[in-house]
Amino acid sequence: MQMCTARARCASTFAHLFSIVWGACIFAAQFFAIATSNLSTGTLLTLFGAWWCLLLGALSVLKRQPERYSRFEALNAHRAIVAVFALLALQAAVVIWELPNLDTALSAKQLIVVLRVAGIALVSKCPWWLEIFRNAYFVYIPLIVLLRKRREVSRWTVLAVLAVSAVLSLCRMTRAPLLGTSVTLWASWVLLYRRPAIRAWAAMGAIGGVMGLVFLLSQPLIDSGEGRPVQTAPLLEPYFGGSMHAYETIVDGAFPRSPGLYSADMVYYVLDKLDLVSSESFPSIVRPYADNSGNVYTFLDSFTLDGGIIGALIGAFCIGLLGGVLFNKVSTNPSIVFVTAYSSFCYYISMSILNNEFIRINVVITVILAAIVALIVRHRSSHRYFVHALVDRPIHAGGFVMETAARR
Repeated sequence: MQMCTARARCASTFAHLFSIVWGACIFAAQFFAIATSNLSTGTLLTLFGAWWCLLLGALSVLKRQPERYSRFEALNAHRAIVAVFALLALQAAVVIWELPNLDTALSAKQLIVVLRVAGIALVSKCPWWLEIFRNAYFVYIPLIVLLRKRREVSRWTVLAVLAVSAVLSLCRMTRAPLLGTSVTLWASWVLLYRRPAIRAWAAMGAIGGVMGLVFLLSQPLIDSGEGRPVQTAPLLEPYFGGSMHAYETIVDGAFPRSPGLYSADMVYYVLDKLDLVSSESFPSIVRPYADNSGNVYTFLDSFTLDGGIIGALIGAFCIGLLGGVLFNKVSTNPSIVFVTAYSSFCYYISMSILNNEFIRINVVITVILAAIVALIVRHRSSHRYFVHALVDRPIHAGGFVMETAARR
């Protein structure tokens, strides 16, 4: 990690985030999991090898982060604000469309269970054209942070957008959307405001504390409402530490493998929507439950099932490589597309101890949506304007901002 810090001149990159969550999960799997045996030597070597390969991929391309942004791409502030609220409204439309009948939910416990079951089963799934905006927070949160950076919106506006986004994320009671909202906000804030590492990781610690509190408060209600015994000790184990014990079943060949390529999930998704393949001909995105009552196997599951241990190491290296490229791009060009791509990448990294988000169609949809929004909010003019990042006061003109350095 010291090499990544020295190479990037930054101690709050995706590589640091991965090391924190991955290293903590290995530690938990060895010393806090309730499994009858510790991880085997082969599994540990694979887990550490994937860790080192991801960092090696990052180190091979990471460049020094500039001390400050020299310029921002010009955008139309009015259209950008409209875009934020339009995306928020479209995400709300997805949530409302998929809400179950809540008439039978007479208590908080029943409400949580009903939302949880509906969130997993998606009983009333929205149409595909609306489903595109399910994860719209990956785009509108970086955009609202950028607008706040340029002093185009007030702090209360940002807080209102974040509060509504958090409520929408909790409506499915799956917790992953709330984590996505939180990590996207964190990554955007760290990128655009260039906060010191100690403040960045203090904020991440607060996010982890909130997520842990939400989990510990909601999961016992879900378990008791679904008729499962509530046990405090194994509550977190299937998700934190237990995922690596579940991954061991893949390493030792005990996992019930399905036909097809697990790493081609986004390709299968498109072919399935076009009715070119049937859902029975490719692996399900939902993994079978392991002996520890969890169905998460870390991000290495698809790579290992397709290419064995070598596939896991190569897959981890490629993810580190991609992260390094994104970090370099966003460090010099904080555009909507790059900030969105890197922020969502950090979320995928934070989910690496659970499953592989890098192979999902959401990756492509998020980038395309960000590119469309960028085209809409970009200032249309025959001249190209740029905005200096560190200034005394913004000057508004023609619906966009030109910030000039007043100090001489």
